[in-house]
Amino acid sequence: MPGVATKNTDGLMGKLHAARVNGDLPAQLPVYTVAEANALTGLSDWMVIGVSNGNSGGACVAVRIGGVWLRLVPGAAISAT
Repeated sequence: MPGVATKNTDGLMGKLHAARVNGDLPAQLPVYTVAEANALTGLSDWMVIGVSNGNSGGACVAVRIGGVWLRLVPGAAISAT
């Protein structure tokens, strides 16, 4: 993505770009700790990562909106009914 050139985000950007370009589904999210995620710089809104300790020490998915990571806490298992 244009404008992102910091060392901290190279791995994240590469993984997200590869999943998008290749159409790989399901996509494997890059996983960070809260401290690592908060140290990432030069990011855009609507980026998605896994956070190993972002749900009061438990794992969750996070989306970046308004310059902060917001956690998406896992709920019940998926079901067709």
